[in-house]
Amino acid sequence: MSELRFLILDSAVIVGDFRGVFQKLRWLQWRRCRRDYEATDVDTKDLLILDLSGSAITEDWKGWENITLINVKVLNLSGCTDLLLTPNFTKSPELERLILEGCALLVHIDPSIGTLKQLVYLNLKSCQELNILPQELGPKSRS
Repeated sequence: MSELRFLILDSAVIVGDFRGVFQKLRWLQWRRCRRDYEATDVDTKDLLILDLSGSAITEDWKGWENITLINVKVLNLSGCTDLLLTPNFTKSPELERLILEGCALLVHIDPSIGTLKQLVYLNLKSCQELNILPQELGPKSRS
């Protein structure tokens, strides 16, 4: 599977060592992912699209530490109703599209969103508990 580019793991549970398995993966669709994360050495440095929509993930989900997001351009977290806080975005400098639609309990967006120089699309539709946006999203003052 070292040549695999697109993978659908909807509702799947993956366990074990994945060293060298997903090296060329570009798109990972893992909808309805469970909160448990038991995979190790998931090399996804070429990953461009990560779709975790409808998942039971939270801000402390272990996948944030194990899935490489360095080149990810699209992060779809729509319908992740357990998500209260977004993850830190400093390890996702290429992110262009962030979809948080339907994250009904989301109350806080990490200030690191301000470091995303490529971000052109942010969907916060139906994030009812989100009452304030980080200052980092506002205009930069000129000195």
